[in-house]
Amino acid sequence: MNWRYIILAITICAAQITNAQEKIAPKDFGLTNNVKQVDEVEYEYDAKDKVYKIKQQKNYVFDKGKLVSSSYKSTGIIYMEGETTFTYNSNGQLISSREKNNLGDETYNYTYNNGKLILKKNIKTAYPIETVFEYNDKGYLSKAIKKTGNDLSNVKVYSNYTNAQSYTLLETVYWNNKVSYTTTMQYIYGLKTSATTVYASSTSLPKESTFKYNDKGHLVEEISGSGTYTNVYKYDDRGNAFRTMYGGSKNSLYNIENRFLFSKITYNDGLALGIAAFNEQFVQEFDKKSASYAYEKDFNTTKKIDLNFLNDLEDEEDYFLILKTAENKFKVKTAFGTYITNTVNALKAPNGLDLVIYDSVTKKTVVRYNFYAANTETEKWLEADELPTTASGLYFLLKNNGKNFYIISKANYLKSTTYKTLLIPNSASDYSVTIDNHIDKYVIKDVSHKKDDIFYPFEILK
Repeated sequence: MNWRYIILAITICAAQITNAQEKIAPKDFGLTNNVKQVDEVEYEYDAKDKVYKIKQQKNYVFDKGKLVSSSYKSTGIIYMEGETTFTYNSNGQLISSREKNNLGDETYNYTYNNGKLILKKNIKTAYPIETVFEYNDKGYLSKAIKKTGNDLSNVKVYSNYTNAQSYTLLETVYWNNKVSYTTTMQYIYGLKTSATTVYASSTSLPKESTFKYNDKGHLVEEISGSGTYTNVYKYDDRGNAFRTMYGGSKNSLYNIENRFLFSKITYNDGLALGIAAFNEQFVQEFDKKSASYAYEKDFNTTKKIDLNFLNDLEDEEDYFLILKTAENKFKVKTAFGTYITNTVNALKAPNGLDLVIYDSVTKKTVVRYNFYAANTETEKWLEADELPTTASGLYFLLKNNGKNFYIISKANYLKSTTYKTLLIPNSASDYSVTIDNHIDKYVIKDVSHKKDDIFYPFEILK
Protein backbone atom coordinates (compact mmCIF):
# COMPACT_ATOMS: atom_id res chain seq x y z
CA MET A 1 0.00 0.00 0.00
CA ASN A 2 1.21 3.50 -0.85
CA TRP A 3 2.53 5.36 2.24
CA ARG A 4 0.52 8.35 1.08
CA TYR A 5 -2.66 6.40 1.73
CA ILE A 6 -1.50 5.52 5.23
CA ILE A 7 -0.79 9.15 6.08
CA LEU A 8 -4.19 10.19 4.78
CA ALA A 9 -5.85 7.48 6.84
CA ILE A 10 -4.13 8.70 9.99
CA THR A 11 -5.32 12.27 9.47
CA ILE A 12 -8.97 11.35 8.98
CA CYS A 13 -11.16 11.06 12.09
CA ALA A 14 -14.07 8.66 11.71
CA ALA A 15 -17.35 10.35 12.60
CA GLN A 16 -19.94 8.31 14.50
CA ILE A 17 -23.06 9.54 12.69
CA THR A 18 -26.15 7.73 11.62
CA ASN A 19 -26.37 8.54 7.91
CA ALA A 20 -24.21 9.18 4.88
CA GLN A 21 -23.97 12.92 5.45
CA GLU A 22 -20.93 14.47 7.13
CA LYS A 23 -21.14 16.11 10.55
CA ILE A 24 -22.28 19.60 9.63
CA ALA A 25 -24.95 20.70 12.15
CA PRO A 26 -24.27 21.75 15.76
CA LYS A 27 -26.37 18.82 16.99
CA ASP A 28 -23.99 16.42 15.20
CA PHE A 29 -21.31 17.64 17.64
CA GLY A 30 -23.56 17.37 20.71
CA LEU A 31 -24.26 21.13 20.68
CA THR A 32 -27.43 23.19 20.74
CA ASN A 33 -28.51 24.78 17.46
CA ASN A 34 -27.82 28.36 18.63
CA VAL A 35 -24.02 27.84 18.70
CA LYS A 36 -21.94 29.96 16.30
CA GLN A 37 -18.37 28.97 17.24
CA VAL A 38 -16.51 26.53 19.48
CA ASP A 39 -12.85 26.75 20.53
CA GLU A 40 -11.40 23.67 22.28
CA VAL A 41 -8.14 22.62 23.87
CA GLU A 42 -7.42 19.09 25.14
CA TYR A 43 -4.81 18.22 27.78
CA GLU A 44 -3.26 14.91 28.81
CA TYR A 45 -0.78 14.27 31.63
CA ASP A 46 2.77 13.28 30.65
CA ALA A 47 4.18 11.23 33.53
CA LYS A 48 7.67 11.37 32.09
CA ASP A 49 7.92 15.17 32.01
CA LYS A 50 5.44 15.64 34.89
CA VAL A 51 3.38 18.19 33.00
CA TYR A 52 -0.05 18.38 31.36
CA LYS A 53 0.54 18.67 27.63
CA ILE A 54 -1.75 20.02 24.95
CA LYS A 55 -2.82 17.08 22.77
CA GLN A 56 -4.97 19.01 20.36
CA GLN A 57 -6.76 22.28 19.69
CA LYS A 58 -9.90 22.58 17.58
CA ASN A 59 -12.11 25.35 16.25
CA TYR A 60 -15.57 25.04 14.67
CA VAL A 61 -17.47 27.88 12.98
CA PHE A 62 -21.19 27.57 12.12
CA ASP A 63 -23.37 29.81 9.97
CA LYS A 64 -27.14 29.39 9.72
CA GLY A 65 -26.89 25.99 11.39
CA LYS A 66 -24.20 24.64 9.03
CA LEU A 67 -20.51 24.04 9.67
CA VAL A 68 -18.54 26.40 7.41
CA SER A 69 -15.02 25.77 8.71
CA SER A 70 -13.09 23.64 11.18
CA SER A 71 -9.43 23.81 12.10
CA TYR A 72 -7.14 21.78 14.32
CA LYS A 73 -3.68 21.31 15.72
CA SER A 74 -2.78 17.91 17.13
CA THR A 75 0.24 15.96 18.24
CA GLY A 76 0.53 12.19 18.26
CA ILE A 77 2.75 10.11 16.03
CA ILE A 78 3.38 13.33 14.12
CA TYR A 79 2.41 16.98 14.56
CA MET A 80 -0.55 17.96 12.40
CA GLU A 81 -2.36 21.21 11.76
CA GLY A 82 -4.96 22.05 9.19
CA GLU A 83 -8.23 23.71 8.24
CA THR A 84 -11.29 22.41 6.39
CA THR A 85 -13.85 24.62 4.67
CA PHE A 86 -17.32 23.48 3.59
CA THR A 87 -19.48 24.62 0.66
CA TYR A 88 -23.26 24.05 0.31
CA ASN A 89 -25.79 24.28 -2.50
CA SER A 90 -29.07 26.22 -2.39
CA ASN A 91 -30.78 23.17 -0.84
CA GLY A 92 -28.35 23.22 2.10
CA GLN A 93 -26.58 20.08 0.90
CA LEU A 94 -22.82 19.79 1.34
CA ILE A 95 -21.27 19.76 -2.12
CA SER A 96 -17.54 20.13 -1.35
CA SER A 97 -15.03 20.16 1.49
CA ARG A 98 -11.42 21.26 1.25
CA GLU A 99 -8.76 20.45 3.84
CA LYS A 100 -5.36 22.12 3.82
CA ASN A 101 -2.83 20.72 6.29
CA ASN A 102 0.92 20.29 6.64
CA LEU A 103 0.73 17.17 4.45
CA GLY A 104 -0.99 18.85 1.53
CA ASP A 105 -4.30 19.99 0.12
CA GLU A 106 -7.31 17.70 -0.38
CA THR A 107 -10.74 18.49 -1.83
CA TYR A 108 -13.77 16.17 -1.78
CA ASN A 109 -16.89 16.57 -3.91
CA TYR A 110 -20.30 15.17 -2.94
CA THR A 111 -22.86 13.86 -5.46
CA TYR A 112 -26.60 13.41 -4.76
CA ASN A 113 -29.47 11.53 -6.39
CA ASN A 114 -33.06 12.23 -5.37
CA GLY A 115 -31.78 14.18 -2.40
CA LYS A 116 -29.53 11.37 -1.11
CA LEU A 117 -25.74 11.35 -1.03
CA ILE A 118 -24.46 8.63 -3.36
CA LEU A 119 -20.77 9.51 -3.82
CA LYS A 120 -17.97 11.24 -1.94
CA LYS A 121 -14.78 11.52 -3.99
CA ASN A 122 -11.54 13.47 -3.90
CA ILE A 123 -10.44 15.37 -6.99
CA LYS A 124 -6.87 14.05 -7.15
CA THR A 125 -6.45 11.36 -9.78
CA ALA A 126 -3.01 10.33 -8.49
CA TYR A 127 -4.41 9.23 -5.11
CA PRO A 128 -8.11 8.53 -5.70
CA ILE A 129 -10.27 8.05 -2.61
CA GLU A 130 -14.01 7.51 -2.93
CA THR A 131 -16.96 6.31 -0.90
CA VAL A 132 -20.10 4.97 -2.61
CA PHE A 133 -23.41 4.96 -0.70
CA GLU A 134 -26.34 2.60 -1.30
CA TYR A 135 -29.90 2.68 0.09
CA ASN A 136 -32.67 0.14 0.70
CA ASP A 137 -36.29 0.27 -0.49
CA LYS A 138 -37.31 2.46 2.45
CA GLY A 139 -34.63 4.99 1.63
CA TYR A 140 -32.41 4.05 4.58
CA LEU A 141 -28.66 3.81 4.07
CA SER A 142 -27.75 0.15 3.51
CA LYS A 143 -24.07 0.20 2.51
CA ALA A 144 -21.05 2.52 2.33
CA ILE A 145 -18.00 1.26 0.44
CA LYS A 146 -14.75 3.19 0.68
CA LYS A 147 -11.85 2.52 -1.68
CA THR A 148 -8.36 4.00 -1.82
CA GLY A 149 -7.09 3.53 -5.32
CA ASN A 150 -8.12 0.01 -6.25
CA ASP A 151 -7.96 -1.23 -2.66
CA LEU A 152 -10.87 -1.62 -0.28
CA SER A 153 -10.42 0.50 2.83
CA ASN A 154 -13.71 0.22 4.66
CA VAL A 155 -17.14 -1.34 4.12
CA LYS A 156 -20.16 -0.50 6.30
CA VAL A 157 -23.36 -2.54 6.07
CA TYR A 158 -26.54 -1.19 7.75
CA SER A 159 -29.40 -3.55 8.61
CA ASN A 160 -32.19 -4.40 11.07
CA TYR A 161 -33.72 -0.91 11.02
CA THR A 162 -36.56 -0.27 13.47
CA ASN A 163 -36.53 3.41 12.58
CA ALA A 164 -34.19 5.77 10.70
CA GLN A 165 -31.97 6.17 13.77
CA SER A 166 -32.00 2.60 15.16
CA TYR A 167 -30.17 -0.19 13.35
CA THR A 168 -27.26 -2.64 13.25
CA LEU A 169 -23.98 -1.57 11.64
CA LEU A 170 -21.33 -4.07 10.52
CA GLU A 171 -18.05 -2.33 9.70
CA THR A 172 -15.17 -4.16 8.02
CA VAL A 173 -11.76 -2.47 7.95
CA TYR A 174 -9.17 -3.56 5.39
CA TRP A 175 -5.39 -3.34 5.36
CA ASN A 176 -3.51 -4.07 2.13
CA ASN A 177 -6.85 -5.21 0.68
CA LYS A 178 -7.24 -7.86 3.40
CA VAL A 179 -9.65 -7.85 6.32
CA SER A 180 -7.99 -6.35 9.38
CA TYR A 181 -10.97 -6.45 11.76
CA THR A 182 -14.76 -6.27 11.86
CA THR A 183 -16.97 -4.43 14.33
CA THR A 184 -20.69 -5.02 14.86
CA MET A 185 -22.48 -2.06 16.43
CA GLN A 186 -26.01 -1.45 17.67
CA TYR A 187 -27.55 2.04 17.44
CA ILE A 188 -30.71 3.18 19.20
CA TYR A 189 -32.05 6.61 18.25
CA GLY A 190 -28.67 7.62 16.89
CA LEU A 191 -26.61 6.50 19.91
CA LYS A 192 -24.23 3.55 19.79
CA THR A 193 -25.17 1.18 22.62
CA SER A 194 -22.84 -1.78 21.98
CA ALA A 195 -19.91 -2.86 19.82
CA THR A 196 -18.12 -6.15 19.26
CA THR A 197 -14.77 -6.17 17.44
CA VAL A 198 -13.09 -9.28 16.01
CA TYR A 199 -9.49 -9.06 14.74
CA ALA A 200 -8.58 -11.19 11.74
CA SER A 201 -4.96 -11.82 12.77
CA SER A 202 -5.48 -12.39 16.49
CA THR A 203 -6.43 -15.44 18.52
CA SER A 204 -7.73 -13.24 21.34
CA LEU A 205 -11.42 -13.14 22.21
CA PRO A 206 -13.65 -10.52 20.56
CA LYS A 207 -13.59 -7.11 22.21
CA GLU A 208 -17.07 -6.28 23.47
CA SER A 209 -18.13 -2.84 24.66
CA THR A 210 -21.32 -1.23 25.92
CA PHE A 211 -22.09 2.47 26.12
CA LYS A 212 -24.25 4.62 28.39
CA TYR A 213 -25.35 8.23 27.86
CA ASN A 214 -26.76 11.07 29.91
CA ASP A 215 -30.04 12.88 29.15
CA LYS A 216 -28.19 15.21 26.75
CA GLY A 217 -26.96 12.30 24.64
CA HIS A 218 -23.35 12.58 25.79
CA LEU A 219 -21.37 9.39 26.42
CA VAL A 220 -20.81 8.96 30.17
CA GLU A 221 -19.59 5.36 30.43
CA GLU A 222 -17.94 2.73 28.26
CA ILE A 223 -17.56 -0.78 29.64
CA SER A 224 -15.32 -3.28 27.85
CA GLY A 225 -12.98 -6.16 28.57
CA SER A 226 -10.11 -3.71 28.93
CA GLY A 227 -11.84 -1.62 31.59
CA THR A 228 -14.54 0.87 32.44
CA TYR A 229 -14.12 4.41 31.19
CA THR A 230 -16.16 7.23 32.65
CA ASN A 231 -16.65 10.69 31.18
CA VAL A 232 -17.79 13.71 33.19
CA TYR A 233 -19.23 16.90 31.72
CA LYS A 234 -19.74 20.40 33.13
CA TYR A 235 -22.41 22.40 31.31
CA ASP A 236 -22.84 26.12 30.78
CA ASP A 237 -26.10 28.01 31.38
CA ARG A 238 -27.34 27.14 27.88
CA GLY A 239 -26.80 23.41 28.15
CA ASN A 240 -23.49 22.89 26.32
CA ALA A 241 -20.48 21.10 27.78
CA PHE A 242 -17.58 23.49 28.37
CA ARG A 243 -15.43 21.23 30.57
CA THR A 244 -15.06 17.50 29.99
CA MET A 245 -13.06 14.73 31.65
CA TYR A 246 -12.51 11.67 29.47
CA GLY A 247 -11.55 9.07 32.03
CA GLY A 248 -9.22 6.11 32.13
CA SER A 249 -10.00 3.05 34.21
CA LYS A 250 -8.69 1.44 37.38
CA ASN A 251 -8.96 -2.00 35.81
CA SER A 252 -7.79 -0.96 32.36
CA LEU A 253 -5.34 -3.27 30.58
CA TYR A 254 -3.77 -0.26 28.93
CA ASN A 255 -2.04 2.87 30.17
CA ILE A 256 -4.81 5.36 29.45
CA GLU A 257 -4.62 8.59 31.42
CA ASN A 258 -7.50 10.97 32.01
CA ARG A 259 -7.88 13.58 29.28
CA PHE A 260 -9.38 17.01 29.84
CA LEU A 261 -11.21 19.16 27.30
CA PHE A 262 -11.85 22.87 27.88
CA SER A 263 -14.15 24.81 25.56
CA LYS A 264 -15.18 28.36 24.80
CA ILE A 265 -18.64 28.44 23.20
CA THR A 266 -19.86 31.52 21.34
CA TYR A 267 -23.57 31.86 20.58
CA ASN A 268 -25.42 33.53 17.72
CA ASP A 269 -26.37 36.47 19.95
CA GLY A 270 -22.68 37.14 20.73
CA LEU A 271 -22.60 35.67 24.25
CA ALA A 272 -19.44 33.62 24.95
CA LEU A 273 -19.33 31.09 27.80
CA GLY A 274 -16.38 29.03 29.04
CA ILE A 275 -12.64 29.42 28.43
CA ALA A 276 -10.49 27.25 26.14
CA ALA A 277 -7.68 27.05 28.69
CA PHE A 278 -6.36 24.68 31.39
CA ASN A 279 -8.39 24.73 34.61
CA GLU A 280 -6.42 23.29 37.51
CA GLN A 281 -9.36 23.08 39.88
CA PHE A 282 -11.33 20.92 37.45
CA VAL A 283 -8.33 18.65 36.81
CA GLN A 284 -7.68 18.17 40.54
CA GLU A 285 -11.20 16.80 40.97
CA PHE A 286 -10.13 13.70 39.04
CA ASP A 287 -6.31 13.54 39.09
CA LYS A 288 -5.95 13.72 42.86
CA LYS A 289 -2.54 11.97 42.95
CA SER A 290 -0.85 13.78 40.09
CA ALA A 291 2.82 14.53 40.78
CA SER A 292 2.37 17.98 39.25
CA TYR A 293 -0.32 20.28 37.92
CA ALA A 294 2.04 22.22 35.70
CA TYR A 295 0.77 22.61 32.15
CA GLU A 296 1.81 23.77 28.70
CA LYS A 297 0.59 27.24 27.77
CA ASP A 298 1.60 26.95 24.13
CA PHE A 299 1.13 24.11 21.69
CA ASN A 300 4.20 21.95 21.07
CA THR A 301 4.84 22.03 17.32
CA THR A 302 8.33 20.51 17.51
CA LYS A 303 7.13 16.98 16.64
CA LYS A 304 7.89 17.19 12.94
CA ILE A 305 6.83 14.65 10.35
CA ASP A 306 9.07 11.61 10.44
CA LEU A 307 8.09 8.97 7.92
CA ASN A 308 10.18 6.41 9.80
CA PHE A 309 7.19 5.95 12.10
CA LEU A 310 5.46 4.13 9.24
CA ASN A 311 7.80 1.19 9.75
CA ASP A 312 6.29 0.75 13.20
CA LEU A 313 2.86 0.28 11.64
CA GLU A 314 4.07 -2.96 10.07
CA ASP A 315 6.06 -4.11 13.11
CA GLU A 316 3.84 -3.49 16.12
CA GLU A 317 5.33 -6.52 17.89
CA ASP A 318 8.16 -4.19 19.01
CA TYR A 319 5.69 -2.25 21.16
CA PHE A 320 6.11 -3.41 24.80
CA LEU A 321 3.62 -3.50 27.65
CA ILE A 322 4.65 -4.11 31.27
CA LEU A 323 2.48 -5.37 34.13
CA LYS A 324 3.22 -4.85 37.80
CA THR A 325 2.20 -7.86 39.89
CA ALA A 326 0.92 -7.79 43.45
CA GLU A 327 4.36 -9.10 44.52
CA ASN A 328 6.02 -6.00 42.98
CA LYS A 329 7.40 -8.10 40.11
CA PHE A 330 6.75 -7.59 36.42
CA LYS A 331 5.60 -9.31 33.23
CA VAL A 332 6.36 -8.18 29.67
CA LYS A 333 4.36 -8.65 26.46
CA THR A 334 3.90 -6.98 23.08
CA ALA A 335 0.93 -4.86 22.09
CA PHE A 336 -0.55 -7.87 20.25
CA GLY A 337 -0.48 -10.00 23.39
CA THR A 338 2.68 -12.05 22.75
CA TYR A 339 4.47 -12.64 26.03
CA ILE A 340 8.23 -12.10 26.07
CA THR A 341 9.53 -15.50 27.11
CA ASN A 342 13.21 -14.90 26.49
CA THR A 343 15.42 -13.61 29.28
CA VAL A 344 15.43 -9.86 29.66
CA ASN A 345 17.78 -7.68 31.66
CA ALA A 346 15.95 -5.52 34.18
CA LEU A 347 17.11 -2.61 36.30
CA LYS A 348 15.47 -0.60 39.05
CA ALA A 349 16.56 2.98 38.43
CA PRO A 350 18.44 4.93 41.14
CA ASN A 351 15.30 6.90 42.01
CA GLY A 352 13.68 3.62 43.09
CA LEU A 353 10.67 4.31 40.85
CA ASP A 354 11.53 3.55 37.21
CA LEU A 355 11.97 0.12 35.62
CA VAL A 356 14.43 -0.34 32.74
CA ILE A 357 14.28 -3.47 30.56
CA TYR A 358 16.59 -4.65 27.76
CA ASP A 359 15.34 -7.36 25.39
CA SER A 360 18.21 -9.32 23.84
CA VAL A 361 16.10 -10.52 20.90
CA THR A 362 14.89 -7.15 19.62
CA LYS A 363 17.92 -5.37 21.13
CA LYS A 364 15.62 -2.68 22.47
CA THR A 365 15.82 -0.82 25.76
CA VAL A 366 12.52 0.38 27.25
CA VAL A 367 11.63 2.20 30.43
CA ARG A 368 8.42 2.43 32.40
CA TYR A 369 8.64 5.60 34.45
CA ASN A 370 7.16 5.46 38.00
CA PHE A 371 6.68 1.68 37.74
CA TYR A 372 7.55 1.12 41.41
CA ALA A 373 5.60 4.14 42.69
CA ALA A 374 3.10 3.28 45.40
CA ASN A 375 0.16 4.60 43.37
CA THR A 376 1.02 2.58 40.24
CA GLU A 377 -1.76 0.05 39.91
CA THR A 378 -1.04 -3.67 39.95
CA GLU A 379 -2.31 -6.23 37.43
CA LYS A 380 -2.60 -3.50 34.79
CA TRP A 381 -0.72 -3.48 31.48
CA LEU A 382 1.23 -0.25 31.08
CA GLU A 383 2.92 1.03 27.95
CA ALA A 384 6.72 1.25 28.13
CA ASP A 385 8.68 4.07 26.50
CA GLU A 386 11.25 2.82 24.03
CA LEU A 387 14.60 4.56 24.42
CA PRO A 388 16.23 5.75 21.18
CA THR A 389 18.45 3.05 19.68
CA THR A 390 21.96 4.36 19.04
CA ALA A 391 25.26 2.87 17.95
CA SER A 392 26.56 3.08 21.49
CA GLY A 393 23.68 1.31 23.26
CA LEU A 394 24.56 3.51 26.23
CA TYR A 395 22.27 5.76 28.25
CA PHE A 396 22.97 8.58 30.65
CA LEU A 397 21.01 9.28 33.86
CA LEU A 398 21.34 12.25 36.21
CA LYS A 399 20.56 12.39 39.94
CA ASN A 400 20.60 14.97 42.72
CA ASN A 401 20.21 18.07 40.51
CA GLY A 402 23.03 16.99 38.23
CA LYS A 403 25.55 16.23 40.99
CA ASN A 404 25.66 12.51 40.23
CA PHE A 405 25.28 10.54 37.02
CA TYR A 406 25.02 6.92 35.94
CA ILE A 407 25.82 5.19 32.66
CA ILE A 408 23.59 2.26 31.72
CA SER A 409 24.06 -0.39 29.04
CA LYS A 410 21.59 -3.20 28.32
CA ALA A 411 19.76 -2.41 31.58
CA ASN A 412 22.96 -2.77 33.61
CA TYR A 413 25.14 -0.16 35.26
CA LEU A 414 28.31 0.27 33.25
CA LYS A 415 31.44 -0.93 34.98
CA SER A 416 34.17 1.69 35.11
CA THR A 417 36.74 -0.86 33.97
CA THR A 418 34.98 -1.25 30.62
CA TYR A 419 35.12 2.35 29.49
CA LYS A 420 37.33 5.34 30.18
CA THR A 421 35.18 8.25 31.39
CA LEU A 422 36.18 11.89 30.98
CA LEU A 423 34.39 15.04 32.17
CA ILE A 424 34.89 18.05 29.89
CA PRO A 425 34.02 21.50 31.34
CA ASN A 426 31.95 23.70 29.02
CA SER A 427 31.71 26.52 31.53
CA ALA A 428 31.83 27.06 35.28
CA SER A 429 28.40 25.47 35.67
CA ASP A 430 28.23 23.08 32.73
CA TYR A 431 30.13 20.05 31.48
CA SER A 432 29.99 17.19 28.99
CA VAL A 433 30.74 13.51 29.57
CA THR A 434 32.85 11.50 27.13
CA ILE A 435 33.43 7.75 27.35
CA ASP A 436 35.94 5.70 25.39
CA ASN A 437 35.89 1.92 24.89
CA HIS A 438 39.22 2.04 23.06
CA ILE A 439 37.35 1.68 19.74
CA ASP A 440 34.84 4.52 19.66
CA LYS A 441 34.13 7.59 21.73
CA TYR A 442 30.67 8.69 22.86
CA VAL A 443 29.48 11.94 24.39
CA ILE A 444 26.65 13.51 26.40
CA LYS A 445 26.73 17.24 25.82
CA ASP A 446 25.56 20.15 27.99
CA VAL A 447 24.75 18.19 31.14
CA SER A 448 23.35 21.27 32.92
CA HIS A 449 20.46 21.27 30.44
CA LYS A 450 19.52 17.67 31.20
CA LYS A 451 16.77 16.71 33.67
CA ASP A 452 17.16 14.32 36.59
CA ASP A 453 15.68 10.81 36.24
CA ILE A 454 15.37 10.97 32.43
CA PHE A 455 17.37 8.58 30.23
CA TYR A 456 19.42 10.20 27.47
CA PRO A 457 21.27 8.28 24.73
CA PHE A 458 24.99 8.83 24.22
CA GLU A 459 25.98 10.21 20.82
CA ILE A 460 28.97 8.95 18.92
CA LEU A 461 31.79 11.48 19.00
CA LYS A 462 33.00 12.03 15.44
